[in-house]
Amino acid sequence: MRKMNKQKKLTIFILAIAVISVACYSFYNYNASHKEKAESKANISEQNNPASSVTPDNGEYFWEKPTTAYPDLNDTDGLAIEVSIAKQKLYLLKNGTRLCTMTVSTGKPETPTVTGDFYTESRRGEAFYGEQFGGGKYWVAFYGSYLFHSVPIDANGNYIIEEGNKLGTPASHGCVRMSVADSYWFYTHIPAGIPVKIY
Repeated sequence: MRKMNKQKKLTIFILAIAVISVACYSFYNYNASHKEKAESKANISEQNNPASSVTPDNGEYFWEKPTTAYPDLNDTDGLAIEVSIAKQKLYLLKNGTRLCTMTVSTGKPETPTVTGDFYTESRRGEAFYGEQFGGGKYWVAFYGSYLFHSVPIDANGNYIIEEGNKLGTPASHGCVRMSVADSYWFYTHIPAGIPVKIY
């Protein structure tokens, strides 16, 4: 009987070790998988940094560079934004005086940019991407899914040259596209609550 009890205890002990080993292995693989996903997200975040892709103002293409001289914004009182669909221009005004004019791309005829009066929102980010409508960098929301953002990027965070070359013509799915430099400046200088008129 004692021999049988010893054998049972030994069997239970071996089974317990086996179960613990499997659990540890599964936990390790789970953590490794999530670590890999986190590192992948971190890599995308690095791509969104202009220092690791395009430095806004010294790019090779016209759509990477500023399309205007940027004003000094000591305060944003009286600031307003207007977008002319007919002229494909964005006007930044202060107390009714035009500070600068940027070249943009609004929506194509089949996917027009919404018109009316809006406000810049606090929703913004360094980059976004979706399978249906693609993506862009340095985005600022102004109405639902309508955004100000850079020329388009692909799933890897790279700018799409042929789309960038369309800057200044109606080309978007409804958002207001800007050059890389302009979108970066806009993203870092224009706060939430600025009136936006699109006509």
